Amino acid sequence: MATKSKINILLSDYNLLERYSEDLFKFMPLPTALLSPLEVILEFNPAFEEISGYPSEEVVGVNIKKLFSPQEIKKILKKASKQFSVEEEISLIAKKGEIIPVIIFVQTRKARGQKGGYFISLFDLRETKEKEEKLKEINSTLEIRVQAREKELKELAEELEKRVVERKREIKKKIKELDKIRRETVRRELIMVKLKKENAFLLSKIKELEIRYNGE
Repeated sequence: MATKSKINILLSDYNLLERYSEDLFKFMPLPTALLSPLEVILEFNPAFEEISGYPSEEVVGVNIKKLFSPQEIKKILKKASKQFSVEEEISLIAKKGEIIPVIIFVQTRKARGQKGGYFISLFDLRETKEKEEKLKEINSTLEIRVQAREKELKELAEELEKRVVERKREIKKKIKELDKIRRETVRRELIMVKLKKENAFLLSKIKELEIRYNGE
């Protein structure tokens, strides 16, 4: 009875960890997806659905090349396979054809020492790009403005530049948060693997006891 009770506790812990991992992925603020070693989309969180316009049921089981330039994403994934993690700027092709500039973060997932696929996440650069374009326009205007307006426009340009810098700092902060979540997910995956092994061991012991008892 004690052994069965322990098994039930382990199974309960395993289920809790599994649900925690699913909820963590679902509510992750950054658009995030899990890919198989063959670059097929296995999971697609709501944030990714929102930015891409694709519901998950339309892209799960589809190659990631559907959402990006095949040549560019192939190059990035190949680089990630060699370096473990990659951060690159790329264009996301949304369902309605909109080309969205993003930073893509790619990390390879390991399974028993072998490549287990990819963990990818995106950061939307549209707002940052818009501010950079405004900054370029202002700098261009400064060249043709009279000296009386030059000082005012420079101050405005500096303010926009500060905002761009602040936005990029936010990107770095999000990267750190993503890495923290990844490490926690990996840690919990390892715990689940350990629980599975313990469960298998206990089940084998129960079978041995049943065989011994039936034999007597």
